[in-house]
Amino acid sequence: MQFLVFDFLKPSDLWLAPICIIVLYMILHSRMILQPDAEVRRIYRTGFWVKILVTFIYVLAVKFVFKGGDTALFYQGILDFKNALHANPALWKDFFTTLQLTPENPFTPYFFYDDYAVDITYNYMLSSGNLFASRLGLIPAYLFNDSYLCISLCFSFFALGGSLRLFKTFNYYYPNIKAEAAIAAIFFPSVAFWSAGFLKDAICFGCTGFFIYGVLNVFIRRRKIIFSVLWIIVSSYLIYSIKSYIFLVLLVSSILWLFMELNKTITHPDLKKVFYGISTIAGAYIAFKMYEKVTDSDVLKQYQLQNIVEFADYQRQNFLNQQGGGSTYTVNTDNIFLWGLSGLAASFFRPFPWEVTTITALLGAIEAMCVMALTAYVLYKKKWGFFKTIFSESVLIFFFVLSIIMAAGIGASVANFGALSRYKIPIMPFYVFLILVSYHKQHLNYPRWFRKICGLPKHKDYT
Repeated sequence: MQFLVFDFLKPSDLWLAPICIIVLYMILHSRMILQPDAEVRRIYRTGFWVKILVTFIYVLAVKFVFKGGDTALFYQGILDFKNALHANPALWKDFFTTLQLTPENPFTPYFFYDDYAVDITYNYMLSSGNLFASRLGLIPAYLFNDSYLCISLCFSFFALGGSLRLFKTFNYYYPNIKAEAAIAAIFFPSVAFWSAGFLKDAICFGCTGFFIYGVLNVFIRRRKIIFSVLWIIVSSYLIYSIKSYIFLVLLVSSILWLFMELNKTITHPDLKKVFYGISTIAGAYIAFKMYEKVTDSDVLKQYQLQNIVEFADYQRQNFLNQQGGGSTYTVNTDNIFLWGLSGLAASFFRPFPWEVTTITALLGAIEAMCVMALTAYVLYKKKWGFFKTIFSESVLIFFFVLSIIMAAGIGASVANFGALSRYKIPIMPFYVFLILVSYHKQHLNYPRWFRKICGLPKHKDYT
């Protein structure tokens, strides 16, 4: 078998890719025309074409810059599955029940002896999350004749669906800042790029958007209950199967959010203050007990509080052993508080310019400096007003808790800036939108450089 890095683009993509794009656009258009707001329809349309463009850029980067990587192994996993099912159609029943490769599994020989020249696919697919990604990729592979480009387009489109639902969630609470909601949910550079390919990150990011919008519809807006419950279940299953820690953080922070939302049912101002404190404490307690209950399972026991720092160190060491060179960083502390602060700094504000050794790290550093500058500017101008804004509404507390918990864990457990850029994409829309909402609610104009980059006016309507 030849090196798969030469198979990412094929002559058949010249006709398969346009067909795939047309089908995906028809799906988007069927949802877009239901939006009564012309600006929202424009954001849908622009978001789609930006996503298509970024997907092409991503595939070219995989072929000529990254020379394969994780996505190549996922693609090889698809081919191995197809070879096994073609050779023995009776394996279809095992396909739907195979959650992890074992020496006894009938698919194992096809992964172990596939002659993939870059790595041993079997070793990579021992992770149930990695295997699950290849299983999902089998659907567009059959539809589009194993076209890696079309598979990437389909995964990218699913991630776009999650982005649009995050945008709709932001827009539900803050309809006067649609442009900012779109920037945070759809057009933020690292989010747009790393969710635009055949990666686990695209699935998890899309599922995050579907999960949160489903929770919003079921428990707060009380509309589209059946479909929303279905999306909550499907998204929870996919995230739990691929990256269980994301499911854990979503579950805990959503419980807190819903309990705080109960405060809106109280109209008397004094009772409202009392009930807000009670509901927040009750929500935090139940979320914590739920966290303890869920992490009792063998699958999630590494995320128990007494194990989490040790597990993060183990994960970080694995990254260093596997990746060797590149732009790396360390977190040298056993103190859980300092460990969390180091993780936050890494996720939101690193790599610093002097830590850059690769093109991926350079782009991440530019983005991180922009996020740091936006954060520092609002803190300098409004000081404690930033935190006053965060704790003024239950949904902003939800965004804050979700982004802080996940950022601390991800930043402290990853040792490579390239991997960090991918892993942190589910949290960046929440943190970025939190910052932009703070500007909005504090009646603070954005810095000139940010207005010019994003095409925003100097003065906003703060009503």
